[in-house]
Amino acid sequence: MKYWIDVISKDHVLAGVNGGFTQANHGKAANLQLLHKEDLIFFYSPGTLFRAGEILQAFTAVARVTDEAPYDVELSAGAHASRRKMAALACEETPIAALIPQLDFIQDKAHWGLSLRRGMFAIGKEDARRIAAAMHADIG
Repeated sequence: MKYWIDVISKDHVLAGVNGGFTQANHGKAANLQLLHKEDLIFFYSPGTLFRAGEILQAFTAVARVTDEAPYDVELSAGAHASRRKMAALACEETPIAALIPQLDFIQDKAHWGLSLRRGMFAIGKEDARRIAAAMHADIG
């Protein structure tokens, strides 16, 4: 099992949680192909809305991948996106600020936001446990 962070606005996270899916990197399949069934995804939301809304800077959901491979959906005429099926876990939205000193994937604590500009990326087990504990999420 691997652990991932996916950087997505809160409104898009909630749409995925409600629909049982996730997208990454604006619907491109590349990163989604790296996921395996049972992997855990922590969703970090820099803001409440995509390119608008309020600054949030919080982990907003955690979910387990439930399928074997990406699938394509038609969003509108000629617009397609790749998705993965997921099941959201019970958790609490958690601001990242208090976690920054503890997270290994953030190497430059003064410029921590740069670590989250990668879209979707893998993290270590210890970071996953720290985030899950802060979110009160049971990841097993």
